[in-house]
Amino acid sequence: NSPYFVINEIDSAPPPAGLTIELDGFTTPLTASANVVCGATYTLKIGIADVNDNQLESALFLEAKSFGAVSPAALSANTTYYTSASDSSLLEGCDYADIELIRTGSILDSLQVSVTYTGAALNGIDYDTLPDTIVFAAGSSSYTLLLNPILDSLIEVDENLTIAFTAVLNDSLDSICFPFPNASVDLIIRNRAQLELTVPTDIFLTCPGDTAFIYAAMTGVIGDAVFSWSTGLSDSGNVDTSSFFDAPSTTTVYIVTASDSCSTQTLSDTITVFVPNFPPLEMNLDDTTVCLGGSLIITPAVTGGNGEYSYNWSTGDTASSLYLTPEADSVYSVVVTDACGATITAQSLVGINPQPIADFSFTVTESSEAILTNTSTGGVTYFWDFGDGSSSSVENPTHAYSQSGLHAITLYVYNQYNCLDSVSYTVDIITKLQFYVPNVLDLNSLNQDNNRLYVFGEGIETLSFSIYDRWGEIVYQTSDASTSLRGDGLCCAYGEGWDGTYNNAKKTLNTSVFAYIVTGTFINGEEFMESGSITLIK
Repeated sequence: NSPYFVINEIDSAPPPAGLTIELDGFTTPLTASANVVCGATYTLKIGIADVNDNQLESALFLEAKSFGAVSPAALSANTTYYTSASDSSLLEGCDYADIELIRTGSILDSLQVSVTYTGAALNGIDYDTLPDTIVFAAGSSSYTLLLNPILDSLIEVDENLTIAFTAVLNDSLDSICFPFPNASVDLIIRNRAQLELTVPTDIFLTCPGDTAFIYAAMTGVIGDAVFSWSTGLSDSGNVDTSSFFDAPSTTTVYIVTASDSCSTQTLSDTITVFVPNFPPLEMNLDDTTVCLGGSLIITPAVTGGNGEYSYNWSTGDTASSLYLTPEADSVYSVVVTDACGATITAQSLVGINPQPIADFSFTVTESSEAILTNTSTGGVTYFWDFGDGSSSSVENPTHAYSQSGLHAITLYVYNQYNCLDSVSYTVDIITKLQFYVPNVLDLNSLNQDNNRLYVFGEGIETLSFSIYDRWGEIVYQTSDASTSLRGDGLCCAYGEGWDGTYNNAKKTLNTSVFAYIVTGTFINGEEFMESGSITLIK
């Protein structure tokens, strides 16, 4: 029967006789079994026979230690891991495992199994409490334990755990005759990292409508992460960040809630995006007027918004103020933009006011007076510049000149709009060359020309005026040729005048007769000299 026989010859040729002991073939290993009673004594008898008489080599071989009893039942354990990681370790508060204990063989009777737990992981502390004994009910072949690690929030190293299952046999002979195959499993419980949620500090936008980048990040994520925002947005999957852009119109608080596959921790935080609330952009640009041919500057008054305004005028100018010299009524508009891009528009009507027309005529008298006649039209106020340092606001003035020569008289005319026109004419003043000295000085006179002694005249350019007492002593002397008007408003009084004191030193002289000498030159170079007497009345 070839399935049970192995040929032990090479090329079917026997070895040379006398040199080798050989069995030409042998059967495949055969196993014999029998039902026995534990503790009883048995004798094993085995018989073999040649196939025929001339085949004499026969032998029987028994495998060493092949006698033994086979247990009618056995234990084995399988572990099914429910983990968020790819390895077979269990994370506290996240993973768990089903340990299925299986018995094979005879299951007709109930079976008690002792369970022992060894290792760094402690029963009831590092994982939910598991029993020390389990019992297979009659007919039951499996029993499942749930190993659920506890999240204790302690910083620990990896903790190993060995769970051993040992059958509790009823008969002591059973343990002798049938060594019961027990089972065990080895596991590792790991400390999970603390789940942390990070969000940015509060965001301050420069302008309403600006875009804010809003994000959240988690560390210590196990498996998939889930982010949920108060806006309704969400992210999930193999991610550890969630972000989006938003442009809120008002200050907004964003709430984010995050968790991972373990779902043992749910974290929440907020991000506040502050949106500035600027006052509304406002601008005031009034209508105005300008005199024909005149210039003006128009400047809008802008308030609100986010400062740093930029300007765009209808003329193309970009300055904050517009300099104009319009020739006709015109409308000017400006668009103002603030730093946030908000705009406002305003316009100004610039009207042209009419100009007055300035003109006058004049005559010059023999006493060097200019009689001026105002012939202007449209004027309401007037200003005269007589060209000798004097001026007047009288409509039709008369002016006396103290110096001969050409004088430019300018008339400035203003109308009700304050518009100005002017005109100038030149007058030739021919001054009468003369001088005289009064012969009386009355200190008690109410006439200013009588209580101070001057050299009077016209056209004097230089002079020297000396007064002597009866002993020939000089009591007053001057060479001041400056002019002033006489008390009657006519020209001219020369010098500061003598007040009747000794050299104008506040010592009034007594009533007496004094002698004087005056010399000088007129404006045409002609010299003059005179002497006489003065009576001082005190």
